[in-house]
Amino acid sequence: MMHHNRLHTLSGSGPRRSERGFVLVIVAILALVAVGFVGLAVDFSHEQSVAGQLQDAADASALAAAAKLYQEVGTPAALSGYPATRQKAIDVAAVNKAADGPVKLKANVQNASNGDIVLGTWSASTKTFTPNVVAPNAVKVLACRTEGSISGPLQMSFGGPFDAVTANVSRSSIACFKANSNPLIHVLEPHDHDAMHMNGTTGLDVAAGSVQVNSDDSCALHINGTPVLTAGGVNVVGNVCVPAGSIMGPVHTGASVIPDPLANILPDNAAWNAVKNGMSKPLGGNGKISASGTFSPGFYPKGLDVQNSQVVMLQPGTYMFGGNISMNGQAELHGTGVTILVDQGSSITVKGGAVVDLSPPASGTFEGLVMMCNRNTTDAKACEIGGNGVLVFDGTIYVPSGGVLLGGTGVVPKIGQLVIRWLDVSGTADLTGNDIVPAAAGGVVSLVQ
Repeated sequence: MMHHNRLHTLSGSGPRRSERGFVLVIVAILALVAVGFVGLAVDFSHEQSVAGQLQDAADASALAAAAKLYQEVGTPAALSGYPATRQKAIDVAAVNKAADGPVKLKANVQNASNGDIVLGTWSASTKTFTPNVVAPNAVKVLACRTEGSISGPLQMSFGGPFDAVTANVSRSSIACFKANSNPLIHVLEPHDHDAMHMNGTTGLDVAAGSVQVNSDDSCALHINGTPVLTAGGVNVVGNVCVPAGSIMGPVHTGASVIPDPLANILPDNAAWNAVKNGMSKPLGGNGKISASGTFSPGFYPKGLDVQNSQVVMLQPGTYMFGGNISMNGQAELHGTGVTILVDQGSSITVKGGAVVDLSPPASGTFEGLVMMCNRNTTDAKACEIGGNGVLVFDGTIYVPSGGVLLGGTGVVPKIGQLVIRWLDVSGTADLTGNDIVPAAAGGVVSLVQ
């Protein structure tokens, strides 16, 4: 009886052993799956961490590059692909680490739209970025660990069993500069048709800054013929009448009015006359500069008229001319640290092969101001600059109630800034932003995407 029971017990052990083996197999499979999911979770966490590091690198790199672009745009280096801007992006990215290594970018000198560093224009109104090397105002940086990137794809720690040994991770950022708090061309007229007008085959280079037209007219900025306006931004309170392709750079219509940034400079007749009455008269009560020589600051009641090959040197300081300023032929006018004030009713005319090389004071009451017309001068031709001579007006030309005409087909005139009532362009000019009134200096850089 006992023997029978033992045999019965032994014979029951086979199925139980089989069940235990099956359970062990299931447990092993579940354990493998669990380990796989844990591995995936670890890899996912690593991937997200690296993505955050790449984003930080892209943000920092784009901001630094946009700041450098603000300095480089409009310079000869722009023609070779903005090397300083691209190098700044590369250098700043490399300071940042992702997956325990520096973030590496390719220069993308060709400016391919899918490159690591792409220059272009950012439209604030449409929130779009367009790759472009003509007057760009923004930089897009793509920081990545992908197939084809310098550092290659991101290596996974636990992805092997699932055939996921690497991952492609990338993050991008766009930074834009606002060229100037005060535009390099600022047209103050609030209502007129053609407040700013360009015609013929002219070229106006404002790549170093922006254009502001305060007129609310439906044709506030009018371009006809084949001129090209190149600018970091064109902001018009009203609307534009321009041919397709005539503006290189972002255009914003319906913009906000920007008040006269120089309204506090000699704001009324009393202030103007106080300056005039306090001046000496180096050539007397009927003084006029009309011959070669070196002249000292003061009031010249009859103005300046030089022709042919006469050469006038102005010593540093403030000059006021009570009559017209007229230059023609091969006449030359030079001055460093100079501000020229043109009295009410008088005008400036530079034609022929005249040469002008003027720069403003670097400090003091008229810092950055190279030339100003009286606020009561309303002539549409208050300041006419043209001819085929070498013309350099560093600093700001300020004609608050009158017009400026830019003409001529010779060497491109270089002007720091124009703040004027009206502007008519029938020649070429380059607005440089050099040595202008301090309130206009400096760009604002920000992330936009």
